[in-house]
Parts: sequence; structure tokens; C-alpha cells
Amino acid sequence: MENNTEMLSSLNLKRGQLKAQITRFKTFLATFSVDNDIVEVESRLHAVEGHALEQFNDIQNQIENLQNSEIQDEQRDAFENAYFKAISDAKRLIADKNKVSIHSSSDRDSNMIPIVSEVDARGRVKLPQLNLPEFHGQALLDSGSTSNFITKALAQKLKLDTTNTNVPIVGVNNTNTAVSSITDATITSCDGGYNYKGNFLIINTITRHMPQLTFDITKVNIPEGIQLADAKFNESRPVEVMNLGL
Repeated sequence: MENNTEMLSSLNLKRGQLKAQITRFKTFLATFSVDNDIVEVESRLHAVEGHALEQFNDIQNQIENLQNSEIQDEQRDAFENAYFKAISDAKRLIADKNKVSIHSSSDRDSNMIPIVSEVDARGRVKLPQLNLPEFHGQALLDSGSTSNFITKALAQKLKLDTTNTNVPIVGVNNTNTAVSSITDATITSCDGGYNYKGNFLIINTITRHMPQLTFDITKVNIPEGIQLADAKFNESRPVEVMNLGL
């Protein structure tokens, strides 16, 4: 019993050090100025990404073997939320820093055209319109889920940027699935009334087709004036996104 207490104390100390590392990283990002060197952000991101979460999961699994409780679940959720938020913020800073690059002509290449769409009288750069990849399909809202999911096929189709991760997912009958990739995405309802932007864990399959069989929509008594969230709800289709529905 005494050995377990000492081991638990040691593991809690190591976990606290990892949490402090993420907190320092978040503080650094919050105080980062556009005048600072973006290389420092990239270096700190490289030091944290992947390694911190892997170490935390290893330590947290050992703690839960010694002391399994709801508090431990909250510890895991809190760390993962802080970790993914910090990683996303860092990548967003790097992307914003590198978004606009104005290449002026040099003496050697006097005929080179600057890569700028348009500059107004005040010297402000107007960037060309970006056509972001879009997907129109079926998403499942699950208020009982603790994470968002997207299929690997859809992430590849949309050419989404992915980040390596190591997140264990426990499902029905205590089945375990290891998730190794995560991405950022935005989903919007057809009528624009619902919008969500966040992290999505990438897995091969979310669930079976929904509904399982296509049925005749004319046999459903739908009141007039009702705007359906999915006009094709009667068609059996794959679920390619699952959102926790916040």
C-alpha cells in the first residue's frame, strides 16, 4: 500500500510537470507579437507536439490503474483540451505569419512580377479570393460524444492538414481504438443556423450507413412549413462526420 502511495505521488508530480509545460506554451502564444520571430513558435511547437500527449497518456494510464475515478477522467479531458487548443493556436499563428508574402523585384530579376493581387493607395494588400474545399454530406450530431470525428477518406478528399496524435477511444463493450491523426474543420448546417469550428479526430469508419435502408419519404407525414435539416434524411448514406453537438 505504501509503495502504491509513493508511486502515485511520483506519477502526479510528473503529470503536473507536463501540465505546466502546456501552460507555459499557452502563455507564450498569448503574449506572442507579430514582430517576434516565428521560428521560436515553430521550435516550441515541435518540442510539445506529439511528445507531451504521448507522455501524458502513459502517465495517466498508470495513475488510473492505481486510482480509477471520475476525477481522473476529468484530468484526461482537461489536459487533452488544453493540449489541442495550444497546438491549434500555434499552427494558426504560424499560418497567419506566413499568409502574406510580397516578393518585390530585385536588380537581378527586374522583370519578376510581385506576387500580390492588388495594392490600394494606402499600401494595403488585397489578397486574391481563396476557394476552400467544401463537402456536402451527412453529419451525425451526438451530444453524448466527448470528441468530434471525421473519416479518413473525407479528410483526404478535402486535403485537410493533419497533426500526429495518440488518443485512445473507448467504445461499447470497452472496445479500444487508437487515433493517430487530428485535423481542424468547420461544419455548417444547410440553412446556416448551426456553425461549428474545432478539432476532429480522424478514424476510418464512424458508424454504419444511416438510415440503414432507404425508405419512401412520401409515406412520412411531414407538417407543412417545416424546414428539414437534411432533405435527404430518408436516403441510406455513410456518416462521414460526427459532431458532439455543442
